[in-house]
Amino acid sequence: MDYIYVFSTLATGLILGSFMSVLVFRLDVRSGIISGRSECPRCLTRLKWYDLVPLLSFIYLGAKCRYCKNKISAVYPAMELATAGVFVTYSFLNGYSSLNSFYELAIIFILLALLFSDYIFYILPDKLIIAGFLISLAYFLLFKFEIVGSSLITGLVLSATFAILNIVSGGRWMGLGDAKLAFFIGFVLSYPSGVWAILISIWIGAIWGIVLVLLKRANLKTHLPFGSFMAAVAVLLIIFQKHEIWIPLIPRL
Repeated sequence: MDYIYVFSTLATGLILGSFMSVLVFRLDVRSGIISGRSECPRCLTRLKWYDLVPLLSFIYLGAKCRYCKNKISAVYPAMELATAGVFVTYSFLNGYSSLNSFYELAIIFILLALLFSDYIFYILPDKLIIAGFLISLAYFLLFKFEIVGSSLITGLVLSATFAILNIVSGGRWMGLGDAKLAFFIGFVLSYPSGVWAILISIWIGAIWGIVLVLLKRANLKTHLPFGSFMAAVAVLLIIFQKHEIWIPLIPRL
């Protein structure tokens, strides 16, 4: 693999991961992502450009704010490294020069933003889901018109299932945000991949919950960021679904 290409892909992932933190932390606040400026959440000092160099600033500053010396959350470099790692893995396995690869990387970026948003705040922003859906809809209408119908049906069935669970449980089992994300994933992956993405997410979420209960770090009423599991599985399926890399006992999609 070309080292220059690896470096450029890695750098792109780090930069987009840094922008992802802006989306996750400022998308729904009053200042927004356009007019708002990055600032320390503790001392509220406006950060300079050299305080915001992806990963390098975090390392150079010793994970502390330059101005108030309070600890910088590790979630920021985690977003940058996760995005960079996912982008490099995707590009290595699927290439990077086709229109389809740019489309799938855009969807992966939105899914990662949703993953971190749900993990940190237990929120799945409508703006991100709508943006992802519109990107997918436009791409399918232009280049994959034949799957638009099946994608819509898959998304609607999955979303309706989650919405029913939300209504029956009074919001205790599933949130409406999960229903919206299920529609987005079902539409993007279509049938049967979209269905398997949700089923695998349920299995992983259940196992994770059981482990936390056994470790006494949660109970049966503890809320889990299920949207994060759905987004993570969807990302993995987008990356690996064209390859013979499958966990035993899980049917090939």
